[in-house]
This record gives sequence, structure tokens and C-alpha cells, in this order.
Amino acid sequence: MNLSAFNKSAGILLLLSLLAISSFAQSPEKMTVLTFAVTERSIADDSLFLQRMRKDITNRLSADLKMPLQAPLQDLKISNNQLTISLNRNTDAALIIKRLTRAIDLGFYGGYADPKGMIGRMKQQLPAGLLNFPPEQVTSPTYLATFIAKDSAAVRKMLKQIGQPIGHHWYFHPDKENIVELYLLHTAAPAISSNEVMEVSQYEEQWSDPEHSGGQENKMQCVMIVLNPPGAVKFAAFTRAYQRQMMAIVTGNQVIVAPIIQGEINGGRLTINSGYDPAITKAVINQIGYPFPCKLTLLSNKTE
Repeated sequence: MNLSAFNKSAGILLLLSLLAISSFAQSPEKMTVLTFAVTERSIADDSLFLQRMRKDITNRLSADLKMPLQAPLQDLKISNNQLTISLNRNTDAALIIKRLTRAIDLGFYGGYADPKGMIGRMKQQLPAGLLNFPPEQVTSPTYLATFIAKDSAAVRKMLKQIGQPIGHHWYFHPDKENIVELYLLHTAAPAISSNEVMEVSQYEEQWSDPEHSGGQENKMQCVMIVLNPPGAVKFAAFTRAYQRQMMAIVTGNQVIVAPIIQGEINGGRLTINSGYDPAITKAVINQIGYPFPCKLTLLSNKTE
């Protein structure tokens, strides 16, 4: 082959290569498209609904899957009560479907009806020294005992010996200074169920604490829980009927807070002060999950 023919062949190969690269670059990337039926929708306006869903889906996936906030969600559309979610092609669609259809993890429960009786039983059956009990003069204790956090496994083992009354469950609440509070809650009769929670969000309040901050205002981190209208009515009735009694709000196997009900709570909005660390508040909300303003049922999973 002479030099001229060689140059001509090389030019043709180069042209073909450039055309192949150009064609590849112009071909759209395939995407995974999930379609869900939307029911029990609480936001009627499509624009506001999509804005809320994009925020909650992004938060839920970034919390559960440890992904960057811009991925894997690519597009979101609503039409005829069907929500279409477009995802990156290399996304684990099965895992994302599981995350998007799981229920949030939040419960509202009253305490065991005879806390003093259960404390007496634990004192008789469990070895001394592991648990610390409320003073005798406390007639209506909220938590039943406290213990050091490093003893959690030993306490769980001993609670299996005690057992738990039907319809009840043991819960822990990690308190300050490495101390854990022990609760026995009536889980068979929740004050509010998870499907009555409409929104869980994080916000800040200005808070002045003269004892610890010299009177300077700090930003108190809070968890806001918003109930749907039936939940708000149900919660008002519960707080009206059980005044001066304890109600625990739990996620997973941990109590978030267990206040004494001081009066009827109307409006369906609850605020939980979670301290001054935004990371702690974010962790609590991640554990609860981000409730959607609707119920999702998978209709299809396609690659386009």
C-alpha cells in the first residue's frame, strides 16, 4: 500500500469513528420509569403536590440509600391519579420501590395501666443493681426504670424473663449522660396510627436559656408532626380523655419523647423539642421516614 492510499484509508476510519461517537452521544440514555396509582391524596393542587412529593422522595431516598440529593430522581409527573417517576437507568429500582411504598415508623401510645405493680414485680424477679427505679413517692411514674446504656443487652435479656402483658411492648429512651429510660407501652391501642400522620418536618425556634447560655438566644431544633383531619380529631379526643397521663411518641424500638398530657391538644400539630444539634433532629426524622401526602401503589416498572 502506498502512502496516499494509507492516508485515504486512515481518513475514512477516522470519519467513521467520529460518526459512531456522535451517534452514541446523541442517543438518549435509557431510564427506569415507575408508575404508581395515587390515592388518599391530601394536596389537591398538582404543582404543590409535585413540589411536596419531590422533596419527600428526595429526602427519603437520600436518607435510606445514602445517595446525593440530585440522584437518582430525574423527573416526576402526575396525571389521572397516576404518578410517574423517572430514575437513572443504573438505579436499583426494586430497592427504591420498597423505600417509596414502606409505611412511616411512628407510634403514639399510652403507658401500662399499673406501673407501680410492674415495678414491684421487676424488683422481686430481677437481680438488684442493674435497674434504678423511681422513688416510692412517685405515684404515677412515666418510665419504669433507668439503666446505664452499656447494660442494654443485659436488660433486654432479663426483660424476656419478665415477659410483657398482652398488647404491650418494652421500649428504651436514651437520655442524657449515657442513661436509658425503660418504658412499657400499650401498643395495641395507639392514640394515633402512622397513616394519620400527614407531615414530619424539621424547623428551628429561637430559645433563650439563661442557665446555660447567659441569656443569649440559641436555635432550638424541633420536629413538627402534622396530622390529617381525622387524626387531629382523634388526637384531640385522646388528649381530652387522658389528661395528667403519659403518652409516648416512638419510632423503631425507641421512645422519642414521653410527655404528660396537660390538656386537650387541638389543631393536629405537635412540636417536639430535640435539642440544639440539627444532626440529631435529622436522624430522628430519617428514622421516622418522610410521610407522603398520598398513598402509592405500584402499577408498572419499565425501562424506556
